[in-house]
Amino acid sequence: MLHFTETRIIQAPSVQVFNTVKDVHLYSRWNPWLVDGKGEINEGNDITVTAAIGRKRPTFKHKILTVDSPSIFHWCDVGLFTVFAYGQRKRYFKDIGEGRCEYRCELTVTGIGAWLANIFFGEFMRNGLAAEADALKAYIENKE
Repeated sequence: MLHFTETRIIQAPSVQVFNTVKDVHLYSRWNPWLVDGKGEINEGNDITVTAAIGRKRPTFKHKILTVDSPSIFHWCDVGLFTVFAYGQRKRYFKDIGEGRCEYRCELTVTGIGAWLANIFFGEFMRNGLAAEADALKAYIENKE
């Protein structure tokens, strides 16, 4: 199993951070890793996101599992490859006082192909998750 976690303290209420993350249509404005998104954000719906993996821009399908404003936004991978490597992404948002939010994103990949996912995409997942968390913090804190 692969497990990556990034946590940031963001100077904004959790509802603002949550709404920014769940609005996948606006990822192109701030997200350096998931550079585009399409679909309706409702539990059970499928969405697509376009990732920046080196110079490539592959599109991945995900199923929305939990939309619990302003505390949890959770999706999982959808597709044939999930038989071998199944990914889930859970984002948590927690108000911690003084107008601040603790944002935590956990990315897990399980299955018999998780080790292959690590070989081919591990560095991109680790770096992408960190870049995304940094960009989210900067985008929200520098909004006018």
